[in-house]
Amino acid sequence: MHVMTIQWNAEYSVGDDHIDDHHREIFHLISSLDEAVRSNDRDRIDEMIKYLENYTLSHFQEEEEFMESVKFADIEYHKREHDIFKLRIRDLRTFYTNQAPNTHLIFQIRKFVDRLIDHIMTVDSKIAGHEGKA
Repeated sequence: MHVMTIQWNAEYSVGDDHIDDHHREIFHLISSLDEAVRSNDRDRIDEMIKYLENYTLSHFQEEEEFMESVKFADIEYHKREHDIFKLRIRDLRTFYTNQAPNTHLIFQIRKFVDRLIDHIMTVDSKIAGHEGKA
């Protein structure tokens, strides 16, 4: 089964090339997830969770610093959204550690990535053009 994926679009840009590159990587993560489904390889699932753990730490911090630098008005809401993602990735790690079945893990990763893409498209995209509009 092949699921249609959403492609990166310039309208999702936040106005910072480095942050936008991180966002593009999330869109590409869907194809890696499809490969993990086909291979049913637990090590690949672990790699994806590690990637998302790192992403929620480094990318969110960088994005929050960028929002502060442009005086983004909705930064507190945005930080709360990030905190929710951090909790969800911890749950994913717990599922993995507790030997949840691969299918359950893959479903949870897909759900996480879908929510992250929605966040990029609807929340992050509002950062663009807000320099000094706090």
